[in-house]
Amino acid sequence: MQKTLIFLLLMLALIPVEAQNISSGLYFAAHTSIKEERTSLILSPEFDASKGLTLDFDIKFRPEEHNYGYVFRIIIDDEKSFDLIANITPEKRALNLIEGNNVYLAFDEELLNQYSWNKWAHIQCSIYPDSLQLIFDNQTLQGQYKFINIKNVKFYFGYSDHEKFHSSDVPPMSIRNIKITDNKNKTIAYWPLKEHLSHSCLDSLYQIPATVTNPTWEINKHTKWVKEKTLALPIYTQICHAPSKGNIYFANSSFVLVYSTIDNTLDTIYPAHGAPYTEINNQLIYQPYYDELWSYDFDPLKQMSIFNFNDNTWTKNDREIKNPEYSQHNTFISPNDSCLYIFGGYGNYQYKNLILKKGRTQDDWIPVSYNEEIPPRYLSGSDYKNRDTILVFGGCGNPQGKQELGVINYYDLYAIDINTFKTKKLWTIPNDTKNFVVGNHIVTDETNNKLYALCFPNDCSNSYILLKSFDLTDGNNCTNYADTIPFSFNDVNSFCTLYYDSLQSRLYAVTNYNYNNKSNINIYSLAYPPLKIEDTLQTVAGHKARVTKIGFFIGIGICIIAGMGCMYLCYRKKKKRKPHSSQPSGRYKYGSFFQDNYPRRKL
Repeated sequence: MQKTLIFLLLMLALIPVEAQNISSGLYFAAHTSIKEERTSLILSPEFDASKGLTLDFDIKFRPEEHNYGYVFRIIIDDEKSFDLIANITPEKRALNLIEGNNVYLAFDEELLNQYSWNKWAHIQCSIYPDSLQLIFDNQTLQGQYKFINIKNVKFYFGYSDHEKFHSSDVPPMSIRNIKITDNKNKTIAYWPLKEHLSHSCLDSLYQIPATVTNPTWEINKHTKWVKEKTLALPIYTQICHAPSKGNIYFANSSFVLVYSTIDNTLDTIYPAHGAPYTEINNQLIYQPYYDELWSYDFDPLKQMSIFNFNDNTWTKNDREIKNPEYSQHNTFISPNDSCLYIFGGYGNYQYKNLILKKGRTQDDWIPVSYNEEIPPRYLSGSDYKNRDTILVFGGCGNPQGKQELGVINYYDLYAIDINTFKTKKLWTIPNDTKNFVVGNHIVTDETNNKLYALCFPNDCSNSYILLKSFDLTDGNNCTNYADTIPFSFNDVNSFCTLYYDSLQSRLYAVTNYNYNNKSNINIYSLAYPPLKIEDTLQTVAGHKARVTKIGFFIGIGICIIAGMGCMYLCYRKKKKRKPHSSQPSGRYKYGSFFQDNYPRRKL
């Protein structure tokens, strides 16, 4: 029983656990690209389709200026083509199954008006020798068709270079989870369109290739940063994230700019009164319990300047530009008392490790005492681990906090209990780690035991940012993700931070460089969870089988060699124990080993 249990556990350990929320599908380049750069997907499975076939897949339309095109062309024996043509525009919506010059199945525009952009919908098309059926989002259309003899079938999605059925009109769409079945509902092939090769994708059952030209794989969005926006705003623009609203805010003395992660748009709010504090350092935070923006200052007896979204006003109007007292500090809003807390920072040639507290209408900052002090630092990252714990990772400074005593980079992780303010050092990674400091905010994933941070060298001006992950429990398994982000680092005039947006399941990296009287801001996005390039590549089953077979025979060979070695050692030991014979050595000839070790049979 125990051996059986161990065997089952070993087998379970070999089953790969699929990460959640990993994007799949093929993004089709449409009318915004020239014809030669539009996307085509071709499927040519060999099967008996004489009694009918069914094509299933998921589709997602996106709004563009020109939306007309061929979703698919099912080509029968190179003579007939059943075409699903979409024309989804704000003014008109059409989705029709056409053969030749005839429309056989057409959905009502009223039904199509219920479809939302950028949402996955399911399509199923069945072609039988004498009838047709089309399903879109659980709405079914059926119709008769003159009898046809189906032999060979090819499937073209998007751009088609077929000799008789050429088409370059491609709707702006993404496709995933393509399944082909016969009339008995037997699955002929299934392409999730997830992991892939360079210009093809193998079906998950029989390794049937799907040929792709000009591919953009949705899964690759987990491996490469996409620059969403570049902004040139008034100097010392303040930045914060409202995760519950899917917004990133940029506030200055003129306006509040709202970037929506939901639809990648910008909206401008012009305040009726007041302004945030104009700080070289970033000193803006979103207060979720009041739905407000808090701009704060470290001068004594200065309350928050609070932005109210109901009447679009700031409560203060102090526009004096100040040098930062706690540059590059970390912040959090406590769910216990709704107060703002800050940790660390740099100012007046000193590295800080104070925890300061400020209430909504409070004048001065209140120091918070805590045990096991964290060494003074700035350029560290922080995030909630859970409701009761704040994590502080990395940074640079020194134990005395005095700049004249030099600076060292920290690669440690501290946990702060926000109820008792007891701190605990969880781990540190070796000091031979390549030099880096950390973006202002980190992202923790307890479920997958990961900590994500934007890391960049702080010993050069033309720097770069690299997304890294570490095991949350011990700091091991440091992994680099995606490509690098250019970053101009000039201490207090530079700022970068990492946000996780659960509404879009994406990471957002925001950089700011205050230069030439402008805040030069870039917004980048990366699908979550981040992946390495090799995580997106498909394994060819044939190669895998050959590797497995080779490994099997190598294992057998090792066992045979080991067995022969054991036999030889046993023979040596037995020979040493045997008394020396008085017969001359010349007696031992061929077969003497068997004569000495096995008794002669009596005749």
